[in-house]
Amino acid sequence: RLNGVYKKLLNDAGVTHYEGYAKVIDPHTVEVNGQKITAKYICVASGSRAVKIPIPGNDLPNVVTSDEALTLEKRPEKIVIIGGGYIAVEFACYFHGYGSEVHLIFRAPDPLRGFDEDLRKHLHTLMQKRGIHVHAGVSPESISENADKKLVLKTKDGNEITSDVIMFATGRKPNSDKMGLEEVGVKLDEKSGKVLVDEYSKTNIDSIYALGDVTDRMNLTPVALMEGVSLAKTLFLGEATKPDYDNVPSAIFSQPPHRNL
Repeated sequence: RLNGVYKKLLNDAGVTHYEGYAKVIDPHTVEVNGQKITAKYICVASGSRAVKIPIPGNDLPNVVTSDEALTLEKRPEKIVIIGGGYIAVEFACYFHGYGSEVHLIFRAPDPLRGFDEDLRKHLHTLMQKRGIHVHAGVSPESISENADKKLVLKTKDGNEITSDVIMFATGRKPNSDKMGLEEVGVKLDEKSGKVLVDEYSKTNIDSIYALGDVTDRMNLTPVALMEGVSLAKTLFLGEATKPDYDNVPSAIFSQPPHRNL
């Protein structure tokens, strides 16, 4: 449904859109499904994807990320969620609200690292009171499958948790590989793969820009929209505009919801 809404917005604005895997083949040309499209500017806004931490068993059936969690064939009776960020917290509250037994595992003393300390402790307490099993200060070691085809998560402190589904919410990786960016000279961060840009969202190639999660600056949808508006002003209105990252509010759709500034 959401995809349909965005397609309608594009069509109403007179935008020609292509569905397929795109590759940048020179500073002014993109190839999609064998068709070459040229332009004065190229903007890379390919987002990011969820990643699993590299532990044994992370590729077993029913070991998922947030990208697949909403396409499960049925509600799990029991689910383990690995991670302490807002995605992990939101999915923990979501599955708990639908009646699943939820175990939330993270390494820190409280969830939501980087958020206000009072908020973190308050939400930690509320989740426990609601019946979510919170395992703080715990790191996963491996995943295996038992004779009943249940998943078994072993933690580094020696404990085991049996579950129907294990979900990783352990970060996201910019979608910058296999797009031809490095081949045309665009600089990427060696560790994360994010596209490196200046304060106006321009890469080291004058005609190629990037915004949103692929640049790993502030990964929030409204922020990406703001970056897009700033770029449009810079390129097409002659108004050099830097994205403004000061005082950006964010919401955590936990139960109850929380917000942070």
